[in-house]
Amino acid sequence: LWSEGGAQPVLEEALDRCCASYPALAAVSLEKGRFALMRDAFDEKHAATFVGGVLRGGIRTEPVAASALKVVSVEEWDGKDGELPEEEPLDYDDDDGTEEGKSEL
Repeated sequence: LWSEGGAQPVLEEALDRCCASYPALAAVSLEKGRFALMRDAFDEKHAATFVGGVLRGGIRTEPVAASALKVVSVEEWDGKDGELPEEEPLDYDDDDGTEEGKSEL
């Protein structure tokens, strides 16, 4: 399962708040009710080492309730970057250059 950060809040919470920083990689065994988090740099080399370690049993795992591993359906990503919201242009005509009404911090 690939998911963007924040799209699966129940799952993220169940995985020990894994995703305080993104990207994150987690290995989950539904059968055993256990999971492990990669706590290394997020790149191909470290991901391969992590997955290999999990498969060999060399990575410590934590328990997780299967009921907490709820995945919700989200809108499929179209592969494009998101669009910025439209903003109103700034109106500089109201600024007469005075400091009236402003206070210092």
